[in-house]
Amino acid sequence: MIVVVNTTPLISLACIGQLDLLKKLFGQIIIAEAVYQEIKAKQSFAYNQIDNDWITVKTIQGQLYKQILLAQLDAGEAETIILAKEMNADFVIIDENLGYRSATNAGLTAIRTLSILLRAK
Repeated sequence: MIVVVNTTPLISLACIGQLDLLKKLFGQIIIAEAVYQEIKAKQSFAYNQIDNDWITVKTIQGQLYKQILLAQLDAGEAETIILAKEMNADFVIIDENLGYRSATNAGLTAIRTLSILLRAK
């Protein structure tokens, strides 16, 4: 199963001490380089936790698409959506409304952090 995760879900789950739910539910997750950089820009929740063996950081190939998406989204959201499309992801986990809508409009199966918590329950 291929699961690509945006910044906010990682920070939110780390904030409540539940980042490992992603590992328990999906085994391995993938994050875009921009998501990694957003989290590493400030030493806060998820800062240390994203450096482990079940989170893989990938660089997107579609730079042209990134320029188009950046008109509406931040770099992390744009790269998350592009990476999910490039990898034909089963799920993209993204919380922000515009990012969520953009992901679903791109044909991706988008879920939010609350869905992860409900599924874990």
